[in-house]
Amino acid sequence: MVPIEDIQKIKTINIKNFLEQSEKFTFKKENKDYYRCEQHSSLVINTNSNLYIWYSQNQKGDIINWAMNNITNGNFVEAVKYLSGEKYNEYITNNLVEVSKKSTGLEDNTPLDIKFSKSMKNTFAYLNKTRYIDNAIINKFVKEHLIKQDERGNIVFLHLNEQGEIVGADLNGTNTYKRFKGVVGNSNPNYGWSIKVGEEVKEIFVFEAPIDLISYYQLFLNEIDNVLLLSISGCEKIKVIKTYIKMYKDIETIKVSVDNDEAGNHCLNNIINMYNDFCIIDNRNVLRANNLKDFNELLSKEKSKL
Repeated sequence: MVPIEDIQKIKTINIKNFLEQSEKFTFKKENKDYYRCEQHSSLVINTNSNLYIWYSQNQKGDIINWAMNNITNGNFVEAVKYLSGEKYNEYITNNLVEVSKKSTGLEDNTPLDIKFSKSMKNTFAYLNKTRYIDNAIINKFVKEHLIKQDERGNIVFLHLNEQGEIVGADLNGTNTYKRFKGVVGNSNPNYGWSIKVGEEVKEIFVFEAPIDLISYYQLFLNEIDNVLLLSISGCEKIKVIKTYIKMYKDIETIKVSVDNDEAGNHCLNNIINMYNDFCIIDNRNVLRANNLKDFNELLSKEKSKL
């Protein structure tokens, strides 16, 4: 049993400050008590009640609810442990875990708030059985050190800079019945998860999430060449595209491959406005034709025909 006094103490942790330090979120004040997250516009903090509402993820509650929903896959005891003692102090003092060369397989000394697991069992099981990604493709990206697994069994999609150094990562839960997505604390906000196909890069395909990107890669691998597939971790972070335009000088076309929904439409319009010097193409016609939301749903549909 967790002592009630410990639970009450944890609930007094300032959730806005915690998310600013642990997730590197930034917030914009809307009125006296309410702050809206600039990375996830549907996430709102009430500083008076110390509660949050994340409309797009159907989440709400206190800081323990946040940890259960986004960190510990619904485990209350683990959430309390995570938010107390040394782990809490790590976040508050910004004493982040060093990711070593040995643990990543890459030459990198970037401090990230993450601990890797030696096992990839959860990652392979979830991506293959639940998301229909071929094991050969999963294995390819694991061998290229683009995908790892953390100690909580989450999939880690590593963000690399121009030198191949780890500068951030996306997290994706592996619980089929309780979905979780997030960005590792201390990630550089100018990078995303990307895959280069071919020797040169003439086009950039923009996705909301790594699994959508992998699904597209599997579906259309024989039709793409000299392209960069890029996940920007949501609809709002379109400034990430600038990094890769600077990195690959020959890019002429941006193919917007985000979700086929209202948020995706909003993302498309923002990209058109921000990158009007480029040829912008709405790359979701196949989703509309099949009345599907994203490319993983399309992959699932194609697999069901086999």
